[in-house]
Amino acid sequence: MHRILILSITVSAFAASEMESPSLGWLWDQPTNSLRRLAGLPGALRNEPGIQLPEGTSAVWISPTQDVAVLALSGDRLERRNLITGESSTIDTSKPEQVIFSFNGKQIGLWSKSKSSFSIWGETPIDLSAKAIALRDDGEILFLESDGVLRSSKSAWIGSYGTDAIFTQSDTRLTIATLGAFITLEQNAGKWLQRSRRDDERIPSLSQIELESAASLLSLDSQGQLLRWNFDSGASELLAERGIEKLQRLRQPGFYLAEGESPQLLFALSESQKFYTLPVLEVRQ
Repeated sequence: MHRILILSITVSAFAASEMESPSLGWLWDQPTNSLRRLAGLPGALRNEPGIQLPEGTSAVWISPTQDVAVLALSGDRLERRNLITGESSTIDTSKPEQVIFSFNGKQIGLWSKSKSSFSIWGETPIDLSAKAIALRDDGEILFLESDGVLRSSKSAWIGSYGTDAIFTQSDTRLTIATLGAFITLEQNAGKWLQRSRRDDERIPSLSQIELESAASLLSLDSQGQLLRWNFDSGASELLAERGIEKLQRLRQPGFYLAEGESPQLLFALSESQKFYTLPVLEVRQ
C-alpha cells in the first residue's frame, strides 16, 4: 500500500478562541457532519455547534487530549486535523478499523485488525496480529497477543498474563487486568518491570480498564457494569450497574464520555455526584 503525505494549512474561525473557555472536548454529530463542542463544566454544560467536516467523512477519531482529530475522507484518504490551530495533513490510505492515540496524543496509530496491519501515521505498515494495541509517545508499540502474551516493539517480551488479560497505560506505567488480578508495571532503563500486583477473586474478565488516578482504576465488563477499584485498600465501588459500552477520556482530568444506550458524562473523581446528563436534545450518535 503506497502512502503520499500531503501537508496543508487551514485557518478556521473556531480555532484558538473557541477553546479558551472551559471545555471538555468534542462530539461527532453524524447527521450534521460536524464536531460539536462540550463547552463549560457540569452544571453549566453546553453542546455548541463547532466544526463543519468535509463532505463524505465516514468516521472520526478524537485524541484523548481533545486537540487532534483523524477524519476518514472519501477516496481512501485520512486527514489529521489540529482542533486548536486548524492545521491539517492528509495521507492516502484505506480507512483503518481503529485509530490509536498515544496517552498524550503525540503519536497516531492506524490499525486494521482483520488484516493484521498496523502503522504509525505516515509510516509503512507492518504485519501485526494482536487482540489489543497501545502506542507510546516515543513510538513504542505495545501489543497483547491472543494467548495473553504482552510484547513491545522495543523490548520484545514483557510478560504472559492469560487469555482474559487486557491492559491500559498512562504516561509512566502499564496496568494489566486479568481474571483475579491487577498488575502494575513501570519502565526502568528501557524495560517494563512489575511494581505491584493485587490478587482479588472479585476481579472478573473485563472489557476495558482506565487509570483514574495513581490510586484508583475504572473497570468495565461485558455487561456494561462500571466499577472503581482502589489499589491501596482493595475496595470497589459500583458506578453504573449496566449499560456502559465504552469510556472515552475527555480533556479535563477525571472526566469521561460514557458511551452506551445514551451518552453520559462521567466525572469519576467526584465522590458526591458521579454522572452528569449531557444536553440530550442536541447530542446525536
